[in-house]
Amino acid sequence: LVSANDGQIALSANIVANISELHSFSITAPTQMSVTPGLQEKVEFEIVNNGNSEETVTVNFTVQGNLTLSVYSMTVTLPIGGSVSDQVIVFIPSLGGTDSLVQGDSYNLTITVYNLTSNVAYPGSKSVQLLVQPLFIVESSDWPSVMEFRPQALRTWEVTLTNTGNQDVTVNVYYMITRPGLTNTSSTDWEMVTENSLLVLPRNTPVVHSFTVRGNVANPLLSLTADLTLHLQPETTADADGVNTTVDGKGEFSTQLIMSRFYST
Repeated sequence: LVSANDGQIALSANIVANISELHSFSITAPTQMSVTPGLQEKVEFEIVNNGNSEETVTVNFTVQGNLTLSVYSMTVTLPIGGSVSDQVIVFIPSLGGTDSLVQGDSYNLTITVYNLTSNVAYPGSKSVQLLVQPLFIVESSDWPSVMEFRPQALRTWEVTLTNTGNQDVTVNVYYMITRPGLTNTSSTDWEMVTENSLLVLPRNTPVVHSFTVRGNVANPLLSLTADLTLHLQPETTADADGVNTTVDGKGEFSTQLIMSRFYST
């Protein structure tokens, strides 16, 4: 409006401003997490409403492979500038299933915010890389539960060990001979002829391992007994960048040592 009054000009205007809706969300979560086959991991996250209106939204979670989740969706209401912090639990299957879960394999967990009404995803989803860590599992199909001895005799174990974990490993091999049921009390009635050593166990490849034990008592009672335990502990591995990685898992096999008047070499 323009008007003149005694030579003076007055100007005025009415301005109407329309504020458009702004839908914006940010998701904070780890970029990468280590996971171990057969276990579960907790993934924590936070969602912030950076828009200019209160929003009721659906949060969806998806994961690759045969991994499963404690929850696949949730509905939350967020005021302007408001946030919600929560967690989702990822269940990693054990080895031997459809997924190989070899050390170094990765699976993505994706967190996405959707419009509750239209089910259209808002920009800015977040992916968490789940990186499979090394796991050592060892099995033996021919490990003896009992080994019979004559006085001061030598007996040799020849057993098959198979690494059913998710990577090749080198293990430290330790032997312990203890009194029956007393894992912390050594027995001197038998002794190892074979020394502690290192053993290479390629993945899913049977390896024959042998060791020898000698009885020390010249005239033992037939009731004399002890427990022999073989311990297998993986060595720490290093990647191409020299970063050390601890291999989860260990192996343990036990044999009862007994005297027998019927056993002969």
